[in-house]
Amino acid sequence: MSESETDSSLQDTYHNIEFTETSSSDLSSDSSEDSEQGEIMEHILNLVPFTEYDSETEEMIERIYFHEQDFLDSEKENKHYYIGNNKISNDNQYILYANAVTPTTFFRFNINDILYYLLDYSIFATKPNIDIMQLFILDDYTYTVVIKTHWLRIIQRHWKKIYSQRKYCLNKRKQIRTLMYFELNGRYPYDCDFIPGLYGMLSAYTPKLFIKCHYI
Repeated sequence: MSESETDSSLQDTYHNIEFTETSSSDLSSDSSEDSEQGEIMEHILNLVPFTEYDSETEEMIERIYFHEQDFLDSEKENKHYYIGNNKISNDNQYILYANAVTPTTFFRFNINDILYYLLDYSIFATKPNIDIMQLFILDDYTYTVVIKTHWLRIIQRHWKKIYSQRKYCLNKRKQIRTLMYFELNGRYPYDCDFIPGLYGMLSAYTPKLFIKCHYI
């Protein structure tokens, strides 16, 4: 074999080796990009909670969606009140609107089915909650809300305490010893002399404790 033939065969072999290395590197880069994309998609899917429902619950969610599909896609009005769920923003500055239902639907269906619908059709993943919200649309069209059921929960919590105290006082006044004390002193014992009620139930809250949720 001549030297020229040897050189040409070596060049062909080198070209084949170089092409093989380039192809393998391209394949490895493509596979690494695919794996990175797969990891990103898996991370996104993990952020969205997946809930399996039974057939009856799924049917109820679809029924609610049938009644709410027009309202779901409609533009919401600023400073209007809505019944729905929400989420605190990542910077903890705002409470964000997630989803809502009409009052008619809210009273027509079971509260648990309403909650499942709100979770499934929310703008983003939220914790299970249903509140009365007042919508405030910011200049950048971000939907923020002010929770109006906050004080309702406080009233409910305090009324439970007041109600238990009222039951205690009324039961205590029925006792024979308490009745004898009333006949002798013209008043009931100290622990049941006064029956608490709605008036003054929230006296523990002063204007200094009020927190302004939103600046308009």
